[in-house]
Amino acid sequence: MKVTVAACFLAGAAATTHKANPIRRVVSLLQGLADKVEKEGKAAEKAYNKLVCYCEGNTKELEATIQEEGETIERLTSEIEETKSAKTQLDADLKQHKEDREAAKEAIAKGDEMREKEAADFASESGDMKANLAAMDQAIPAIEKGM
Repeated sequence: MKVTVAACFLAGAAATTHKANPIRRVVSLLQGLADKVEKEGKAAEKAYNKLVCYCEGNTKELEATIQEEGETIERLTSEIEETKSAKTQLDADLKQHKEDREAAKEAIAKGDEMREKEAADFASESGDMKANLAAMDQAIPAIEKGM
């Protein structure tokens, strides 16, 4: 509006230097003002149309992105649930394997203890049997001589 008023004053000053008809000057000023307003309106409409096109394009892209990301969220959520389930199963398996390992260690310890006891029994019986064999080896020739 200020630009329009300034243009009117400038046009009026220019008209006074030419000494044109005052009505003609007003009509010329109004026509110039109308042309200027029309040009500004076309420029504003062009800018608005660009903005609308940009907004519509971005809206479609954003909607597509939102849809894709929604699907990604669903996929990742299901993967998280699957991973939690697998972790729970692995924790249970680990606990069972630890219990099995402890039981195996106990069985090995009992087996080692039993083998040590059997080895000690064998050693004492073996010593007795060797002593008996040695005594029999001496007794047999003595019996044979005496017969």
